[in-house]
Amino acid sequence: ISAANAFLIESTKKGLVKRTGGYSGHYIYQAVSS
Repeated sequence: ISAANAFLIESTKKGLVKRTGGYSGHYIYQAVSS
């Protein structure tokens, strides 16, 4: 797992970003606007 992926996963757990889709295991992340 790359550092960027680890950051995205942590941010997702914290609710900072959300997974918005993707294909074949590749996901698109989007910042959650407050």
